[in-house]
Amino acid sequence: MRSALASVGAVAAGAVLLGTVTATTAEAASASAWYCQKGYFCSYKKDNGGGNEVWLTKANHATLTADWDKKIKSMWNDTGKYVCIYTEPRYRGRHQKLLPHVRYGANTTIRSFKFVGSSAAC
Repeated sequence: MRSALASVGAVAAGAVLLGTVTATTAEAASASAWYCQKGYFCSYKKDNGGGNEVWLTKANHATLTADWDKKIKSMWNDTGKYVCIYTEPRYRGRHQKLLPHVRYGANTTIRSFKFVGSSAAC
């Protein structure tokens, strides 16, 4: 599947960032934050889904482009699948699974990610 690039004010080119991942609540986000299209995995360069750049994708990414590599600060998995995020390219290094339909903050480097059907597949 192809990825779609969008922004909350401008269009950006795309990739991602990881560390310790924590779920966040909708109350913590501002009204303009957390823009995401239903069915997509959305990544943001600011905490709490903020900033003017968001990357929407439905595709696996074994490596991230320089625009997003090591730059993701928050994520929203608004898909029906689990997303496995990795600290190294090609699905290597430390990894964590993101539950479907949950928003997350990240304070670690994300270098690759993939979609899987079950939590055991990470």
